[in-house]
Amino acid sequence: MGVTILIYKKGDPAKVDNFRPITLQSVPYKIFSSFIRNRLQAFLDINKYHNNAIQKGFAHGQDGVLEHTEMLDFMMKEAKKTTEATLRSCLTYAMPSVRFITT
Repeated sequence: MGVTILIYKKGDPAKVDNFRPITLQSVPYKIFSSFIRNRLQAFLDINKYHNNAIQKGFAHGQDGVLEHTEMLDFMMKEAKKTTEATLRSCLTYAMPSVRFITT
């Protein structure tokens, strides 16, 4: 349970698009949800339901953002050595839901 408020970003304050929502939650709820999250994570890890090779986000002991950033940096360096097609094929493999526009 929480209270959602709008925080002004920039631009015309009369436009709703210039605000972003944030939900404020009570301390007891944060403690309770943290307890449930930790128990669920432990259950998934112990029973090997959580595939760390695929799921990186929000996984205990996994830094998926760093790993993916390093992978993208490597691909960019390799693309500079070879061709744009190499980068496009690597990104298509790494992020199949992204569509690239060719010129």
